Amino acid sequence: MIGVLIIRSNRLSMRLFLLALIVLLVHGCAVAPPDADYPQPVLGEAREAVSLGTRLFYLERMSALAQAIYHSELRRSQVAEAESLDWAISPIDQGGYVVAFIIDLDEGGYVDGEVFFAPGADPDRCLRSGFDPADYTERCDGISVARVVRPASAAELVWASAKRTMLGDPELHLCTADSPAFTLIEEDQRTLGYVLSASSDPDVTVLAGHTRYQLSADGTQILSRLPLFQDCLVVRKQNTASTTAIIVNSLGWDLFNESHVYMTLERRLRVIVAGRLGHQVALDRSGDSVSWRTLR
Repeated sequence: MIGVLIIRSNRLSMRLFLLALIVLLVHGCAVAPPDADYPQPVLGEAREAVSLGTRLFYLERMSALAQAIYHSELRRSQVAEAESLDWAISPIDQGGYVVAFIIDLDEGGYVDGEVFFAPGADPDRCLRSGFDPADYTERCDGISVARVVRPASAAELVWASAKRTMLGDPELHLCTADSPAFTLIEEDQRTLGYVLSASSDPDVTVLAGHTRYQLSADGTQILSRLPLFQDCLVVRKQNTASTTAIIVNSLGWDLFNESHVYMTLERRLRVIVAGRLGHQVALDRSGDSVSWRTLR
């Protein structure tokens, strides 16, 4: 029997409670393989959700770690922080990445520092290590920092423009008053932007309140907006310490979306999703990847 976290908000219905009971009853029964009786469009949506959610998690963790390192370097050097700070993630040779921090965007944008991630570097493990941010580059493998001053590249300025475009959207709904996280994923001639509700309180966990945007190639225009959850899910960590599964509804997707994959990786818990097809799908983390299977 698994422990189940039932997260309620003013808009959650009794169906969520009934779903929890169903999952408890069917847990341990035979499960269907991922491709059982699903048409190709449904499977394609699920594969895309796993791919996007995995990349979303890695990029968000990378930017979070890079910010901690950058701010620690400023404190160590006794340099005042800029009033406005942007960042951009770019791939580098052989599968690595660099996070560049951009200041003075109104004056054209200048890179004020870079954090490098070698291929295979694990920003999530580093963040969970408990190390002081000042020690990240010394104690976490494959991570280094450089203080540089140079003009921001065109690709880096797209990130800064996208951030302003999304955060300036009057229809953006956040679950907390704290500054959200954001990242971009560029693929298949699409520029996808993500805004993730966040909390500066270490005892608070934000499980939802995320939005996906499709943006113009230069990041200045919103082509579409898609909230990835219908409800805000914000809980205190002490209430989830013994939790082994999270149950959520996904009324807008056949099975699940990338935010459920992100939640699986970020929380390191099984996530059970009820999609609009009426199935319950379990998402499980295995290392840095997520697999899924049909429970019912």
